[in-house]
This record gives sequence, C-alpha cells and structure tokens, in this order.
Amino acid sequence: MQITKLKKLISDNKLNKAENLLQFLKTSWEDYSEKDLRDIAEYANANRQKNSAYYTDEFIVKTIVDQLPIISKKRISVLEPAAGTGNFIYPLILRLAPHFEHIEITLNDLDSQSLKVAKFFLDQHNIPNNVSIKYTNYNFLDDLVFFNKRYDYIVGNPPFKRISLKAAQQYGNEITNLAGQFMYKALFISKIVGLVMPKNFLSTQNYESLRDSLDNKYLNSIIDFGERGFKGVLIETLAVIYGHNNGDHVRITSFIDNSDREIRASYVTDKRYPSWLLYRNSEFDKVAKNMKFNIFNAFRDRQLTNSKMTTSGDIRVVKSRNIAKDGTEIIDIPGYDRFISKTQLNSLTVSKFFHSRDVFLVPNMTYFPRMYKKDGDYVVNGSVAVLSLKKDQSISTQQVAFFATDTFRNFYKIARNKGTRSLNIDNVSVFWFGKYLGELNALKK
Repeated sequence: MQITKLKKLISDNKLNKAENLLQFLKTSWEDYSEKDLRDIAEYANANRQKNSAYYTDEFIVKTIVDQLPIISKKRISVLEPAAGTGNFIYPLILRLAPHFEHIEITLNDLDSQSLKVAKFFLDQHNIPNNVSIKYTNYNFLDDLVFFNKRYDYIVGNPPFKRISLKAAQQYGNEITNLAGQFMYKALFISKIVGLVMPKNFLSTQNYESLRDSLDNKYLNSIIDFGERGFKGVLIETLAVIYGHNNGDHVRITSFIDNSDREIRASYVTDKRYPSWLLYRNSEFDKVAKNMKFNIFNAFRDRQLTNSKMTTSGDIRVVKSRNIAKDGTEIIDIPGYDRFISKTQLNSLTVSKFFHSRDVFLVPNMTYFPRMYKKDGDYVVNGSVAVLSLKKDQSISTQQVAFFATDTFRNFYKIARNKGTRSLNIDNVSVFWFGKYLGELNALKK
C-alpha cells in the first residue's frame, strides 16, 4: 500500500488511538493483506518515534530466522525483548517449532499497546501445540525481571536511539546506543542472539568494546541489509547472529551486492584494523599490504552552518564539491560557492586553519575520495574533513594523488563496508588514509 494512501486511511479512521486501531484490524482482516494491516498498525503507532521503534520488513525477518542455528535441546525458551507489533514471532515459530518438543516464547515491549496489536496478529494464525506464548510489559534494560532468567534464543529488532555517555555508564559500559545496550545484555542471558543493529556497529568507537567482546568461534552470521532495513527511514542496518560454535567461520550475506559467502571470522574481525570488514578480499589485502596506516588526525567542523554562510563575503568557505574529482585543484561553482565574514569566523573553531598550509582537505560522505593540500587563506565547512599529519609522519605529493585513483577508491569502498550513510571522516575512519608505499606509477588513475 502506498504511504500516502496508508496515512490517509489512518487519519480518516483516527487509527492513532489504540482502541480504534484494534477495532479496525478486527473488522478489516478480510479486506486487506496481513502485510498491509501490519503497515497500518506500524504507522498508526503514536509512540513509534518516541520509542525509536521501526517496522521490521518481512524479508529481514525471514532472512534472520532462516539463518538461526538450531541448538541440541528438547525444550527451549525464546525472548523478543522489544517485540513491537510482533513481526518476528510467527516466522520464528515456523522456523523453530519442528525442531523442539516445547518452546516457551516471551514477547516483551515497553509499549503495552503494541503488545495488544502483536497478540491480535498472532491470534489470526494457528500456533503449534508445542509453543506457548506470554506477553510482558517491562523495560528490558532496567527491570530486574530479566536478570535471573536465561534464554536459549533472544531475537528481534531493538530500538535505535542514542543515549548519553552517563546513561551508558549506568549499564556498566560506554555503548551510547540502545541497540548496542540490548545486544550487550542479551549476550549475558542467552545462548543464541540474533539482533538487528545499526550498520555503524561495524566501525564506530562506541561499539568497540561490544565488538571486542564477541568471540570469533561463536560469530555465526552477519547480514548486511544496507538501506533496505526500515521502510521510509534512511538508516543502514545489519543483523548479527551469535552464540553457536562455528569454528571461526562466519556467513556474510549482503543485500547490497547480492552475495552470500562463508569466510573466516578472524579475517573479518582482524584486530589490525579499526573496523570489521565484511567485504574484505585479496584485492583489498594487496593494497593494504603496501599502506602505512594511521598517519593523520581528523577535524570536522560542526559550527559553520548554512545560516552563517553567504553567496559573497570576506572569506571563502570550501565545500566538498569545490575539491576537484581528481584532487588537483579547488574549483569555483556558480551558485554553490559560499563565504563567511571575518567577524563570524573569529568565533568558530575552524578559524584556526584559516592560514594553514600544512593540512589536507578530504570530502566527507563520498565514494570518490581525494585529498588536496591546503594552499590558501580560506576555511571549510562540515562537508570537508581537515587532516593533519601526526608527529614524525610525512606524505609526498604523489602519495596524496594516490587517494584519487581507482585503486584507492575500490579499496576505500571495502574499508567502509560499502556503506552509503556512514561515510563521515573522523579519527577512526581517517585510519584508512594512509601512505601508499608501493609502486605508484603502475596504479589505475
């Protein structure tokens, strides 16, 4: 169903009210497909944004449950800690029921209204006799009810929401995203964990301790959904399945390049690199072998907003497109070029680079990396990272030009896990802008 039609249906029937939504679902079961009704229930959920709860598309659910390992046990317990409207549960039942004598499933959610909707959808299906289901309305992270309970499977799509470092430390770690906190806790209380995660789980510092806690032997699957995870929401997602002893073999499934392969987990999680590398291959290794990494520090402006810039003025503001695609010059672009007054610039941190000639400029958010050595009195906005060499490091003009070659661009795409939304350059990702020590003349331009 088209989003505009769906939203009109919600508005016309006042489905944002929980009692109206449940009544509509009951009276409309024969008139719409279950998928359409689930879409309606999701978009009608007034608490969806507040709870950072996003609809889990059926293709995501099927892919994850199909890759769950089957453990050797007769009776199992299963928890979905943030069940929402219950999209995971029926496919999960179909996957697990044939393999066990009895399955006890707990559907938990912070939103009691969502649980009523989840129950409605499950009641429309024939649940196997060996499956029992209970519904609980607790805070998975805070309520003590989960601390003394152990599960065989924890599966689902936890909320994606940033939290403060202070809030994270109350849970005994520094993971500043609720999805990471859900996984952190799930790992302690379940044998098998299968959770949807933000794709930046692979690379950012605030997930580093969580990544390091995972043993390669038990890393079963990583499924890269790219931007296909949440309909209408521009977030890159993946799923991590963990807990079964797989002997250092991990299955990597990608909906970005339609690949599906099994490789050594230790190859993907190699500690020499600051992030996990789902697409690492021999071509990547060939370039990496000739690179001296981690030679720069990165600065990215967050103060010079559009409201501070003008179409003419005292000082030029270089933006990402002003750096030529081959990295050889700063170019003028009519209608795109921006400036800032001296008075306004003086109050901004980026002003310290105004006269600099020993820093390097790299566009953010692009798969066409290039580097330009700053050569004039101007500043940059947040679309350009400012790189400065670490102590005792150096780089030649030819080595700077290397970043605009196809060789580096193909390498960089793998280094960034073929992402589309997580391409900002910070003090983690700047690691990849290393000094190439191989033969430069033979590289593809």
